[in-house]
Amino acid sequence: MNNQLYGKVWQFPQHMQQHMKICFAKVKNADANVEGYNRNRRLQLANQVGYPELKRIKNFFDSHKGNPQDAPFILNGENKMKDFVNSILSGARQSLSTSKEIRNNTGMDGSKPELADPNVNLNISQDTANKSTIEKYDLQVTESLKRINDLITKLL
Repeated sequence: MNNQLYGKVWQFPQHMQQHMKICFAKVKNADANVEGYNRNRRLQLANQVGYPELKRIKNFFDSHKGNPQDAPFILNGENKMKDFVNSILSGARQSLSTSKEIRNNTGMDGSKPELADPNVNLNISQDTANKSTIEKYDLQVTESLKRINDLITKLL
């Protein structure tokens, strides 16, 4: 499911850009060697953020074992950025799941419906041995016409 999110981008709101600037100012003496420094600088100016970037940010927050006062945690946007990323990704995944469920429930899952085998004998009359030739054909013709009409109405 996540592979369907590659190539997708979301707007990075102005308030989050401002938050990244505030987080950058909180860390004194930060340099390019501190984890999150380059990401923070990039996100301060970004109008959009793609799935790979969101995934990397989520991975950072999921694997971060330090405390919230650590420079990398602050440079990556603190809890506000963590919540933003989790909200975007969970919404996107839920949207894909719901879309897939709807397609499956409505028969739009890409599979073709099974059609009746045209070579199957559709004569469903019970006992034709006791009837005269005319009666046999009359019943067969009537049943065949009913079946043809049913098939035509299903196709239309």
